[in-house]
Amino acid sequence: MKTARRIIVALDFDNVDDAEAIVDRLGNTGQAYKVGMELLTVAGPTLARRLVGEGKDVFLDLKLLEIPTSVAGAVRAAGRLGATMVTVHAMGGPKIMEAAVHAAAGFPQLRVIALTGRH
Repeated sequence: MKTARRIIVALDFDNVDDAEAIVDRLGNTGQAYKVGMELLTVAGPTLARRLVGEGKDVFLDLKLLEIPTSVAGAVRAAGRLGATMVTVHAMGGPKIMEAAVHAAAGFPQLRVIALTGRH
């Protein structure tokens, strides 16, 4: 990963205008962005598509925890969107993680990140 892409700017907003203002302010300096569930729910995939179209890395921090078939479908959707990273919950067990990794295999740019930890 290039140095400029090691810094991931978290777009932790509940509205598109604030997220786009940060992206626009950073311009070419910002090369990688995190889009979480809140922003994705508010904005849909439009902002993520815009970022990918501009050559930015998009980290979808979705913390997927669902049946393996649904997790695989969401990971494939992230890959089709052009995301470079997507999160799944490791607490879902090996079947969920295997489904996610298998689904990501068709998208060489996509990394699956498994989150661990206690709540």
